[in-house]
Amino acid sequence: MNESICTFITTPKPDDTLTFINFVYETEFHKLKMPLFRSTYGMYLVTSGEGVYNLWSRDRKLSEGSLFFMFPGYTFKLSGSEDFRYMYITFIGTRVARLFERAGITPKNAVFDGLEELSDYWMSELLSISDSNADVVAESVFTRTLARIIAAAGDGGGEKSRRD
Repeated sequence: MNESICTFITTPKPDDTLTFINFVYETEFHKLKMPLFRSTYGMYLVTSGEGVYNLWSRDRKLSEGSLFFMFPGYTFKLSGSEDFRYMYITFIGTRVARLFERAGITPKNAVFDGLEELSDYWMSELLSISDSNADVVAESVFTRTLARIIAAAGDGGGEKSRRD
């Protein structure tokens, strides 16, 4: 590229918080007692197998590359094949509502398909975590994934996302 590029960035307000709780690779979800209740938000990426996410008695099919979200104060169930695996990041904060609104993420629109390319990135970042960088790594994965969803929505969503 031979031309300069300049993009101005809107920064979050000082009172906009976004705090990350954990970043997990789950291989034994069958041991979890269902249904689950969360007091935090969660962003989950299916890395293998097939499953079903049930929220409000609505089943949503999941497969490799499905990204789904959990919301604080909601009870949900997961079921899946023996090889069902996923990674997730949990978080809280006042900034979440604005980010979810930009991305069109709601409890009724909580599953996005066709994001297989994120699996290697998520795993690479998870393996790079240390005590000194865990918050930055989790935020990086979270924001890159949201940017992918927002870009797809801006392009009309395409076949890469599913609106429930």
